[in-house]
Amino acid sequence: MLRTASIWAPVVLSSAHALADDSPTQKVQAAKADANARTEPVEPHDQGMTKASSEQLAAVAYQKAVASYANGDLTGALDSMRESYQLSKRAELLYNLAQLEEELKACSDALTDYGRYLELVPNGRYRESAKQARVRLEQECAPQTPAPPSPAPLTHDPPPAERAVVPEQTSYWTAARIIGWSTVSIGTLAGAGAIYLQLEAVQARNELQQSIDNANAGGPAVDMALQDRMHRYNHAAIGLGITSGAMIASGALVLLLDPGKAEQRAHSASLYALPGLVGATYAQCF
Repeated sequence: MLRTASIWAPVVLSSAHALADDSPTQKVQAAKADANARTEPVEPHDQGMTKASSEQLAAVAYQKAVASYANGDLTGALDSMRESYQLSKRAELLYNLAQLEEELKACSDALTDYGRYLELVPNGRYRESAKQARVRLEQECAPQTPAPPSPAPLTHDPPPAERAVVPEQTSYWTAARIIGWSTVSIGTLAGAGAIYLQLEAVQARNELQQSIDNANAGGPAVDMALQDRMHRYNHAAIGLGITSGAMIASGALVLLLDPGKAEQRAHSASLYALPGLVGATYAQCF
């Protein structure tokens, strides 16, 4: 921005001065000279006034471009500067167009306008700057040659007969097996608790018997709390034992009825009769 602004300011002053100093009288005289070479007569005064009006409109558009640039509106400045150039056809304005296009990253347009400026303004004040910009943009605007797509690797699929059939992997832990083994595990823990309580009941019974023996020997009275503890532990052990057996049986039943894989659900049943013996067998694979 600083580099462009330092170049922009002299161009603004010189171009605006050039646009504003053209005399309408000189335009009228030039129009009269040109009218003699035309086959159709044209009013010299009207033609001169039309060109003078174009110059005035070009100057107005130029000032609008300067104001837009000062306000940071680069797009509006470029549009107004292009309008000023189209009205005035002054080649000096090509440098301004190229500067704006370069700031707006229009690389190819800026490169074209720098080249036209160097071609049409051989003694321009900003030729060196335009040459440097053109060299820089020629490298930036160089078309990138797309790399040819790499060929897809050839795949050699084996014939159908050679393809190995991968068996479907199924997990052992189905929902039924999780429930069944969990029930069996809880039942086992309950059974362990029943054994522990039964041992405590046996311990309380031994202590009660010892207390009775001491009382018969003339010692302190029998501690009846030991009897209460024995009954309490014994009842609890019986309850846990029943619960443990029921849970283990139900878990085993779940495992038997839903073993998991379909091919593993093979079962067999048979009824046999022997002299003096009748029986039945059932086998389930899981």
